[in-house]
Amino acid sequence: MARRKSTDDEEREFVRLREKQLAKGRKSLYLDIYEGNGKRRYEFLNLYLEPETNRVVAKRNTEVRLAAQKILEARAGEVKAEKKLEAPSRRTPLLDYTEAVRDKHDRGNTHEGYNSLITHLRAYISKYYPTVRPEKYKLVNVGVDFIAGFVRYLREDVTGRVGHRHLTPGSVRTYYLRLVAVISDARKAGIITGAPVEAYRATYEHEKPKKPEDCRPYLIEEEIKQLARTPCRVDTVRRMFLLSCFTGLRLSDVEALTWGDLTTGTDGKLRAEISMQKTGSTIQVTINRTARQQLPERGEKTDEDRVFEAPGRSWIQKVVKEWVKAAGINKYITFHSARHTFATLSLTRGTDIYTVSKLLGHKSVEVTQIYAEVIGKKKEEGYEATEMDLD
Repeated sequence: MARRKSTDDEEREFVRLREKQLAKGRKSLYLDIYEGNGKRRYEFLNLYLEPETNRVVAKRNTEVRLAAQKILEARAGEVKAEKKLEAPSRRTPLLDYTEAVRDKHDRGNTHEGYNSLITHLRAYISKYYPTVRPEKYKLVNVGVDFIAGFVRYLREDVTGRVGHRHLTPGSVRTYYLRLVAVISDARKAGIITGAPVEAYRATYEHEKPKKPEDCRPYLIEEEIKQLARTPCRVDTVRRMFLLSCFTGLRLSDVEALTWGDLTTGTDGKLRAEISMQKTGSTIQVTINRTARQQLPERGEKTDEDRVFEAPGRSWIQKVVKEWVKAAGINKYITFHSARHTFATLSLTRGTDIYTVSKLLGHKSVEVTQIYAEVIGKKKEEGYEATEMDLD
């Protein structure tokens, strides 16, 4: 018996890479994009394959194919997200919709954050809604009880980082806010017609995740010096971390930094033109003397080469943790703490908050205000520490 041909768009490959034969043996690469309902469009990539007459041409063709494959993967992700969102209905699964929201973000940390949310949602549904497969749980069924249960699951069932039995309050709040973002997106799309988040906040006023008072650990000046004097087993990680302490750059921006981003002005100062990976906005960073000392030797590297040959992120965080412990610093410091360190150090040394906001690339000074509040609290503690009995 012949197999029935599926007419469901979900069974199709939405984007395919194809070749168009040109004169003299050349080929033009293009994308064949299926839009549904028998409609398709073509996107020519301005990438060409040449007749492979020697190894040099063959190598170039391989590089062209790799470039085309990356474009294909990016377009496929975009189309997949559009397909999931273009005709939302009450039957849309929660995990599918969360993936679609995730795919709107192509910048590392946010994308990975949604991946972690999906993992936790799948585990939560498996445990507390055992009669439903996680992949089939409908977005429309997400209500007050689901949200409340998910928050309790994060607090009580999920194991956090090493040395902590549960997730930190900051991590619980982060996952909660990502779920809120998914629900908000679904309300705009008309899938969810109620207001489950608002109802949850009203019903569980004392249980809803709140922002921790001090969720931005940083190093003071003496601790930075102490850390710099302590050997680090991966010198690249040491240089990257200290560079961030004196520039405020995020890990993603330090990883992406190329030699071509660095230029010396007529005033003799070294600057970096940074397109921030998280926000996409561009800032100019002055590399001061201390920061400049953290840059490795350029050698024969080209403008396109990255300044740091960075290891994987989990390895970077592990090395930072070991290094901080070896320095005798009793704080939970991650690579991102270097950015907090830059902000608090700048404010402590008298830089006004508006300037610090610009240096960090914040879109609003309100985001920077948290650092001023931390410093203000420390000053209060300093005054209180001088109290004594004069009797």
